[in-house]
Amino acid sequence: MTLNWWGGWGVNDLGQIVGDAWSDNYDEIAVIWNPLPRGQGWTIQQLPHQSTVGVHKYTEALAINNQGDIAGDVNLGEGWCDDVCTDLPALWRMGSPQANTWKLIELTTLSGAQEGWNTACGVDDLGDLVGISVDADGNSHATRWVVTNPSKPKVIGFPGDWSQAYQVNKSRIAVGSYSSGGGPDQPAAVAIH
Repeated sequence: MTLNWWGGWGVNDLGQIVGDAWSDNYDEIAVIWNPLPRGQGWTIQQLPHQSTVGVHKYTEALAINNQGDIAGDVNLGEGWCDDVCTDLPALWRMGSPQANTWKLIELTTLSGAQEGWNTACGVDDLGDLVGISVDADGNSHATRWVVTNPSKPKVIGFPGDWSQAYQVNKSRIAVGSYSSGGGPDQPAAVAIH
């Protein structure tokens, strides 16, 4: 596979950068750039795309904390979201700092089903992941997962009937947007507990 487009989405205080690479066929892989000693640049590696569900053709890394936890999503389909989107929120946990290895964990959605558009967009140093997930009624909500127990997602509590959280800081303030009745997006921030 030839990768022609590259993008970085998140960086931590250690200089690790996460992002994506795309091919002409729109294959998308999650990657991490690890800094070399003495500021000599970075080495790049693909993050794992094999999980309990199978091999994911599309993976996306969006944020990394200082412990090496990476937030993103994996697509279960064979193509982009043409008619039905099936993205799962994802967490890559560092397995070995010396060997720079990670393990892919699919996060549980609010509905418990593997359907809809679900993404982990941000992660703080305390192990809070934030993003968006679809509930059992098909509604999308700003969602929080915890790295140590990723199978228990919770709605963050932004107003409106649609919401998404983009980032969370070490004070556990999540930021994002919401809308009501199909209206324009509005900014939102809330302290999560």
